[in-house]
Amino acid sequence: AATPVCTFDYYTQLVALLNKTNVDVVFTGATNEPIPEGGIDARGVPYRVWQAIIMMSNIYIGLDSGAKTLACATDTPMIVLHSKDFPLKKTGCHAMGIRKHSIMELTVIPTPSTLADIIMSDMPPWNK
Repeated sequence: AATPVCTFDYYTQLVALLNKTNVDVVFTGATNEPIPEGGIDARGVPYRVWQAIIMMSNIYIGLDSGAKTLACATDTPMIVLHSKDFPLKKTGCHAMGIRKHSIMELTVIPTPSTLADIIMSDMPPWNK
């Protein structure tokens, strides 16, 4: 979802960069949330379908949300985006204590090109 933390323009740039490297980007959420060109529309689908989409994904990227909780529960590697004022490690996966994979929590939000570089690097657990 586009928020003051991550604007629609931010997601548009990130999707464009990832699409250039043959990465498909699927958007879940409410049907009134816009999706960037090149994003795959999975808005408004039932929560169980979100879970199936997340389980099939190589990585979850997004804000602290219900979809993030599903990624945590399915042990999907993730990058969680936070504003500079958000208290890290207070909710969700850290509170559950059930993660096998690392969670990369980023604050302040990197530029779309920097985040794309992180996603495509050989270091993160989702590319192993």
